[in-house]
This record gives sequence, structure tokens and C-alpha cells, in this order.
Amino acid sequence: MIVVHYRPRSWCEEGRSIIVRSILCPSVVLSGAGSAAQSGDFTYAVNQSTITITQYTGDGGSVAIPATVDGMAVTMIGSGAFFSNTVVTSVALPKSVTSFGERVFAACDVLASATVDAATVGTEFSGLNALKNVTLGTNVISVGRSAFSGCSGVRSINLPDTVTSVGAEAFKGCSGTTNLSDRS
Repeated sequence: MIVVHYRPRSWCEEGRSIIVRSILCPSVVLSGAGSAAQSGDFTYAVNQSTITITQYTGDGGSVAIPATVDGMAVTMIGSGAFFSNTVVTSVALPKSVTSFGERVFAACDVLASATVDAATVGTEFSGLNALKNVTLGTNVISVGRSAFSGCSGVRSINLPDTVTSVGAEAFKGCSGTTNLSDRS
């Protein structure tokens, strides 16, 4: 499990823990995780026998999050892993991903397409105006409260039969939606 602590800058500069890219303040500290490692376009941390993607470092375009890294399942996309990314235009998330940190895709102003096969979709995509197409895979069972809230550019969302729960205001502000398939 990853725990993010907010510490005074002087504490972080003393080198007592791993420093990760800040989302909200310059002193975010990651604890409970192994050392950061690199695999392809992703920086990741090992948490017991699973992987957390902590940062995307690639050239952009269409990005597929791997289901495994070094033989271990990718189960989490960490806080701010794609924060303020201006080169990723589409992202595909495998069913192995079971949780998301805060603001994973926040301020990704060119992210236009998302394919999600994780069991639960939270607020990872809320407020992304460039997002136009959303495909939810058959492993998705829950679309959380405000999941796509404020995604005014969304034109198409497919809700498969496996979705049994849709949270309040999940699609609030998706004013451009012309195709909201309620079952595939």
C-alpha cells in the first residue's frame, strides 16, 4: 500500500524518504513502497508483489498501461502519474488495475480517448474537456460518483451489461454526449 505524506520541505531535503513529483506542493513523500524503477515508458514502484505506475515518461500518443511489469500485476495508477500531461491522446487501462491515486489524469488537456477495463471507475477522468470517446470493458462493474463529470467534450460512452452501479452525477456536464449506450 502506498501512503502519501505531506511534509515540510526541510524534512524532504534531509533525504529520509523517496521524493516523488509533486502534485499539490513541492514536498510529497512516498512511503511504503520500494525504490522507483523504470520499465519502458513508465516509472513504477513495487508494493509487496504488485506494481504501482507512478509516472508516465514516454513520448505520448496512444498509451497502453501494461497488465504486468517484471511478472507482477499492475494494480494501481499512482497519484498524478499523468498529471498535466500534454502528449498522451489516448489511454487504455487493463483489468489488473484495481485502484487509482488522486488526480491521475488531471489537467491532461489533450487526452481524447479512454478505454477502461478496471472494475471500478472513480473520478480519474472528471473535468477532462478534450475527452471525446470512452469505452468501458466487460470487467467494469461500477462507475463512481462524478466519474466523468465535467467532460463536456465526451461524445460516446459505452456501458456494458456488467455495470451494476452508476454513481450520482457520473455524467454531469457531459453536454456533448450523443451516444450513451446503456447496455452493449
